[in-house]
Amino acid sequence: MKLNFICVVLLIFMCLGGTVFAQNPPRTVFTYKVGNCEVILLVETIWPGNTSIILADNDTIQRYIPGGNFTIALNAFLVKTPNNTIMVDTGLGPNIFNALKTLGVEPTDIDTLFLTHMHFDHISGLVKDGKPAFPNATIYLSKQERGYWTNKRTMANAPEARQDNFRLAQNALALYGRNVKTFSPRGIDKNPREIVPGITPIAAFGHTPGHTMYMVSSGNDRLLIIGDMINVMGIQIPAPDIATVFDIDPKAAAETRKIILQYAAENKIPIAGMHFAYPGIGSLEKQSSSGYRFIPVR
Repeated sequence: MKLNFICVVLLIFMCLGGTVFAQNPPRTVFTYKVGNCEVILLVETIWPGNTSIILADNDTIQRYIPGGNFTIALNAFLVKTPNNTIMVDTGLGPNIFNALKTLGVEPTDIDTLFLTHMHFDHISGLVKDGKPAFPNATIYLSKQERGYWTNKRTMANAPEARQDNFRLAQNALALYGRNVKTFSPRGIDKNPREIVPGITPIAAFGHTPGHTMYMVSSGNDRLLIIGDMINVMGIQIPAPDIATVFDIDPKAAAETRKIILQYAAENKIPIAGMHFAYPGIGSLEKQSSSGYRFIPVR
């Protein structure tokens, strides 16, 4: 009997040495002000990580993660601007909806939804009971990302387990139909432009072919939501040249990471990540010729 997609996902995590926690973690939301906007961390779940996902030798891993023990979070973000109620990614779904409920926000209140990319742990919450979970939202994603996950030849050449992710992405896009809009994000040095007031997409290719970050801006304040540019905080912030098995193009992902971390540190822009530990947002401090230290906000 063929296992359903979520079962396959859980088995993968367990094989990597982690256990997905079905219950809400103790702290599920954290609110951060960006000018007159609110960016709210929504925690889906956390699980123990396994060093087998890191593309580095054991000596390097032990230098940054002694004992090899670390956790991985799965987050999404709610962004409230004067004009819009926005989600950035949707996690796996169940706990994200619970976190929204604690804030008094219903899925129908979301008018705009930005996707960093279409890995299953970022889009599964798009669909609930076979219908759009955010029926009033316009979905934005990069043209490159949509093109990758809807390419039948690419799907056919992918491993069978990964083909489920293609089917998941294609089903979600079909359900939202004309409410799906695409764009071509520009690099951080290419004068990126806003899509809606206060939200600017920035190309961050490598993790996936169309992986995109989003800059939230209000007045002089900025916050960069980096998606999956970093999967393992403990090693990829101090050593940004190290990739993980989740990167479709590890070399491009590492190059993107180095450029963006340098830009954020030099310009004193806080960053927020989908796999960052609570509170999920912090600043960067130069630590070595190429590495940084992450300082969580309080």
